Amino acid sequence: MNAKKPHGIKHPVVSIGMPTFNHDWCIKKALDSLLSQTYSNFELIISDNCSDDNTKSLCEEYAKKHRRIRYFRQKRNLGALKNFSFVLEKAQGKYFMWAADDDLWNKKYIEKIMDEYTKSDSKEVGLIATKWICINPKSTSNNYNDDEQYSDSQDLTFSDFLKNAPYLATYIYGMYKKTILKKIGGFDKTPVFVSDLITILHILSISKVICPDIRVTSFN
Repeated sequence: MNAKKPHGIKHPVVSIGMPTFNHDWCIKKALDSLLSQTYSNFELIISDNCSDDNTKSLCEEYAKKHRRIRYFRQKRNLGALKNFSFVLEKAQGKYFMWAADDDLWNKKYIEKIMDEYTKSDSKEVGLIATKWICINPKSTSNNYNDDEQYSDSQDLTFSDFLKNAPYLATYIYGMYKKTILKKIGGFDKTPVFVSDLITILHILSISKVICPDIRVTSFN
């Protein structure tokens, strides 16, 4: 396992962890979307789970061009859960978010979330999560509005979670206060399909989860 940019940037406020495996067909769009964010004080940690396509060469190319990127290639496939944990372990920032390698983000996504943390009582908020929109992963004509209007934020209640849990899995890709995320042990390691929802439930049990009307477009 080699880090192409072991130093990254000094004292990033936000750490973004991108676990990836064999997604050379879409990872460039995902990386470009993150690197074009209006908020720039972040590091981007990529953990390549021993891909056997062109993911390695693409990530190395981006790591050479962008000092915010720290690229790690695993010597063997760790499995998805351990790969999610790996990028969190490498995070240096006060805030952390996982980024799927097949997603796109509104260019003001991180900026708006950090604004929410500034407005809220950060001691009580453990996660700020957002809505998402499905798009066609193979289409070249997908458009999403980068100038959307934003409405007031709402707290996620246990009642809301229980009623809408199947639709909240994407909240796992929100922005966490890292101390809160570490307190619950990071991404839930239970080998079940709903480990993402269990993680969100753990966060909700010890802190507030805020849901602003900021949309992220998903390839899924």
